[in-house]
Amino acid sequence: MSELDEPEDPSDVWYVCPPEEVPPHRMLMQGDVVLLDSGPVCVVSHACSMRQGLRLHATQIIAPVHERSRTLWRGDYDWMPLPELRIAESRAVAANLRELSSVPTANLEAGHRVAAMSEVGIQLLQQRMAHHLTRVVIDLSTLAEHSAPVLMEANLHEEWVEALGEASEQEFEALLDADDRLLRNLMSVPQSRFDAQSSIRQQIKQRRDAQRTA
Repeated sequence: MSELDEPEDPSDVWYVCPPEEVPPHRMLMQGDVVLLDSGPVCVVSHACSMRQGLRLHATQIIAPVHERSRTLWRGDYDWMPLPELRIAESRAVAANLRELSSVPTANLEAGHRVAAMSEVGIQLLQQRMAHHLTRVVIDLSTLAEHSAPVLMEANLHEEWVEALGEASEQEFEALLDADDRLLRNLMSVPQSRFDAQSSIRQQIKQRRDAQRTA
């Protein structure tokens, strides 16, 4: 049987992990770890099904995060290792995929987001979730291709808001939907994905320069 993958370096799982702070303007995303009143959770809703445009769906699927002295990447298939993540007094934690539940998105937005996964981390989580539910091992490259457009959008949204401010969010959405969703369509195709990225970054530069000279 094919084995599940593991990161080359444990830190590869994370885009942001304590003691760093997750940027407040970054989209809520699969793999985020959030502290709720009920305890820490990991968001496991698939990155492509969490939202429509900028609007998040009303509920998200989460897995509770528990202290666990040792979680193996090759084995312990009902758990998602969360290497190097320290929560309160816990020495090591992992997300329990056998205890999935749905929570209001508003609860997650009101909680304290302490970590965000990298694209590698999200792909490893997706692979583990798929294996947990179906016992099928999906190649990471396949998972990466299906998630690439929405992960690129999340990264570009973060760049946009960081450069232009939260009030510009709707402009970002309008840009992606302009000309019959031209930029979204370009992002959905591997050969044109980086053309879309370059176009959006050029828009950020032009708008930032206009703000500075206004």
